[in-house]
Amino acid sequence: MSRATLFAAGTVAFAAAVWAALDSSHDGLSLLLVLGVFSAVSREGKIEGRAAITAIGIFLAIATNVYTSMVLRPKMRYYRAQAGSFDIVPEDNPWRRRFQAIHRRSTVVTMIGMVCAAAALTFAP
Repeated sequence: MSRATLFAAGTVAFAAAVWAALDSSHDGLSLLLVLGVFSAVSREGKIEGRAAITAIGIFLAIATNVYTSMVLRPKMRYYRAQAGSFDIVPEDNPWRRRFQAIHRRSTVVTMIGMVCAAAALTFAP
């Protein structure tokens, strides 16, 4: 496969990685991106240089997305359901405080995923 073809396919894949980091409903896309990286490694026999940075960025962006959607969001939904309406619940409500702590963690993890996706796009071969 030519370098231009790999670059075009890689650009689309990395744009998709950013989208996956932004929207957790594309877990199937995340799987396809991981399989694409593994396919490139098996075809080339190795991954080094800019391609390695890109592969690591994709992996970390997907991992943060999966952690957010499979671990943090269900907890936030549960805590929010327990607390009820945040307009009525006082600030010192334990369920509200738990929700706020998980929400802060979710925000940090999502930002890390977005930075990793941006790095993957930046260093795409």
